[in-house]
Amino acid sequence: MKAIRTVGGALFKYNKLLVIKRSIRMDKWPGLWEIPRVHVEKNETLRETLKREFFEETGLKIKVSKKYRESSFQFGHEYVDESSFIVKADNFKVKISPRECSKFRWITKEEAEKLNMADEMHENIRKAFKVAGT
Repeated sequence: MKAIRTVGGALFKYNKLLVIKRSIRMDKWPGLWEIPRVHVEKNETLRETLKREFFEETGLKIKVSKKYRESSFQFGHEYVDESSFIVKADNFKVKISPRECSKFRWITKEEAEKLNMADEMHENIRKAFKVAGT
């Protein structure tokens, strides 16, 4: 079975990570917290997809910095291959897309452990905090 390709971005502001809560109307991961991430389009690179989707979900224009994680996991009946990057932004005025997200928060690594997320996302966020040195 062919895996779905996804890409995510970890944005930090004063040692806190931006996470979004997916809308309960979403087909995948409804109501769960995560870093902004998306399926990669056929005609886009990972970085192009991440920049586009980050802007669509948060209203923020980002610069993709460095890859910090490659992972493969199964979610339901689907297999997923995901790349995750540290990203930078010139401003932090988040404006979420209500179609895709219901809330956003800036969280510490301790707060991350208490949020309702997929196990894979908890691992992803732990690695992001480690790589970011917070």
